[in-house]
Amino acid sequence: MKCILLFLTLLFCSPTLADDSQVKVHVDQKVCQAKANYMAKHNVFDHYAPIVGWFEGIGYGSVPNCGTCTPSQQMRLTGDAVAKSASGAYYRVRSWR
Repeated sequence: MKCILLFLTLLFCSPTLADDSQVKVHVDQKVCQAKANYMAKHNVFDHYAPIVGWFEGIGYGSVPNCGTCTPSQQMRLTGDAVAKSASGAYYRVRSWR
């Protein structure tokens, strides 16, 4: 009986590949936001480890949707975060997988 319950639990409660993808998007978004917040607080405009996802773009400007680098091959955007510094500049971090 325990084996059957364990099998059913694994079958219906284990994450699928789609769920795994959603987890990565959720995590990438949070990491992008944390990086943008740090960059805005410390006026940092540079990539620093770890790189989010498979490709990361950073931007700095006077508007929230300032441009960032983008991947040359087709990838899925998994994070896009903006933070505003005390001086009014915007820092943006985007990630792709």
